[in-house]
Amino acid sequence: MKRKMIIKNKKEQSIIAKARIEILYHLTLESLKNKDIELAKNSVALIQKISRKNRISLKKYRWFFCKKCFFPYSAESISISTDAQTRTLNILCKKCGHIRRKILKK
Repeated sequence: MKRKMIIKNKKEQSIIAKARIEILYHLTLESLKNKDIELAKNSVALIQKISRKNRISLKKYRWFFCKKCFFPYSAESISISTDAQTRTLNILCKKCGHIRRKILKK
């Protein structure tokens, strides 16, 4: 039987969730350095799950991983290009083929 820790104060719960996201982010970076890809991918999936459950924005970590396969970006796993006509930065995930676009300002 699973036991859940019930925290009645939403603010306190949010603080704990943000701290856990920060810890998982650093764990992901360390596991990428050690070439442990599965641990990094699972950590990113947990970050996503915690942020959704507690309604926490991932502005700081948004461009850190692929939205489709949760694979953390590294120099070997992405291809970056720009499109002059649409003025966008295109990031291609080499694992799943998903393209993320970011609009560049003038």
